[in-house]
Amino acid sequence: MDIKKILGVGGAALILSLLPSCKTTDPDPEPGPAQKKTVYKVVSHRGGYKESGAPECSIQGLNYSKTIGCYAAECDIVVTKDGKALVCHPDDNGKVNGFIPYEKTLEEIRAAGKLKNNEDIPIMEDFLAFLCNGEKNPNKMKIWIDTKAWGNLSYTIAAINAAYDAIREYEGYEFCEFIIPQNTTLFNMVKETEMFKEGKCNVGFMASVTAGLLNPESFAENMWHQVKYSAIFVDNAIYAPISYISASVPLSIWCCGTESSENTELIQKALPYYKNKYFKALFVNYPAAAIRKIKAAGLDTE
Repeated sequence: MDIKKILGVGGAALILSLLPSCKTTDPDPEPGPAQKKTVYKVVSHRGGYKESGAPECSIQGLNYSKTIGCYAAECDIVVTKDGKALVCHPDDNGKVNGFIPYEKTLEEIRAAGKLKNNEDIPIMEDFLAFLCNGEKNPNKMKIWIDTKAWGNLSYTIAAINAAYDAIREYEGYEFCEFIIPQNTTLFNMVKETEMFKEGKCNVGFMASVTAGLLNPESFAENMWHQVKYSAIFVDNAIYAPISYISASVPLSIWCCGTESSENTELIQKALPYYKNKYFKALFVNYPAAAIRKIKAAGLDTE
C-alpha cells in the first residue's frame, strides 16, 4: 500500500483479511479463578523495558506488563512507506534500524535488524494478536499508543490512521487508547481523524509543562489528561489534580525517571488520589516498583 493513500484524515482501511478479529475468532472467555489477577492503575513506559530488560515496545514487554498486573503498556508508533503502523521508539534522529520509517517498507526495515531478544520489530497487528487473545491477556490489559510528533505531522496522522485500521479490523477498540503529544496543531488534526470522531478509543491529550495544562471543561467523554508530574505537582500549576478529578475528567500522571525519582516525585504525591475513580493511572519506567508502593499503602483492595 502506498503511504499516500493513508496520509489524509479519511485514509482507506488496510486490507488485513488474513488476520483474526477479537470477536469472531477469539471469544475471550472470562478467566478462571487461577487466572484472575489484580489490575493496578499503573502503565509501563515502553513495556517496562528499564525494569524488565525486555526490548522497548516488544511482545516480551507486553507479556511482562500483563504478568505484573499493569492496566496498560505504553508503546510508540510510526508509519512505514507501505502504510503499516510500526510499534517502536525511533532514535533521536527519528530513525528505526537506520531508516526514516516512512521512507522504507516494513520488509526493508525488518531486514535491517531484529530486537535484542530476536523478535521482529512488531506492527500494530502483532500487538493486537496478543491483546485480543483471552489466554494470553485474561485481564484485558490495554496499550497506550503514543503518537510521536516526528517532523511533518501528516506522518503522525498517517500512523494513527494505520493503527486505527488495524484496531478496526481486529475489533480491538477496548484494548487501545491513544496518547497525543502536547502540540496544539496536532491536537486539532487528531480531532479530525476517524479514530477520534468515532469515539471508540479513549484519547489522552498530554501536557508536559504547567502552561500546557488544559481546561477541565475542554474534555469530551472519551478524553483524558495525561500530565507530567512537574507540570501539576508545583505551586504555580494552573490546575491541580483535584481540578480534573472533581470535574470528572480522568487524569494520569507520568514520571519516567529512575526508580527513586518516580517514587519521590510521583508515586508518593499521587497515592492520595489513587482510589478515586477519575484517577486513571501512574505512568512509569518501573511498574513493579510502583505496584509494590501501592500494595504497601493498602490501596490494592476494593
